[in-house]
Amino acid sequence: MPTYLEKEPWREGIHYSDLFEHYLYAVKEKPRRQLADWLLDYFYKTPDGTYRLPVDEGEAQAKEDARASGVHRRIKRFLAYLANGSIVPDHERPNAATLADWIRHCKRAGLYEQGKLLYEQGGLNLDHLPKEIAVDVEEDYQVCTRMLTRSGGEQRKKRKARTKA
Repeated sequence: MPTYLEKEPWREGIHYSDLFEHYLYAVKEKPRRQLADWLLDYFYKTPDGTYRLPVDEGEAQAKEDARASGVHRRIKRFLAYLANGSIVPDHERPNAATLADWIRHCKRAGLYEQGKLLYEQGGLNLDHLPKEIAVDVEEDYQVCTRMLTRSGGEQRKKRKARTKA
């Protein structure tokens, strides 16, 4: 990824198709999980939909901590229960503090859609949280919503530009 971005320094990140092409030809021993499943465990998704490396040690450490704790997989599994309308087993059901941490993780990792879903459908009860944390969760939700509307507006502009051309 760094060599690709050195060749094209104007890019903020690398498109999934370019990563996938490199993955197909360069990686000999492929993991069982699909590329799209573990890509967000190592890279950040930009508002343009491309993937970038962590910018500093703090971001790199956050990704490493998330991989070690398996938070992304747990969020994905919980959201799958919600999407299917299934009953969430008690051992899979997060408490209010865990949901607040997950929403914060989604905001930091660029998983804005998942953060919004966790807030709206996850069963978060702000009354079970200290006031400071409840305010932080509200802010994280607002950021996720704002980023989704911003990226949705950019996508519409790109589509309009393509149809005019």
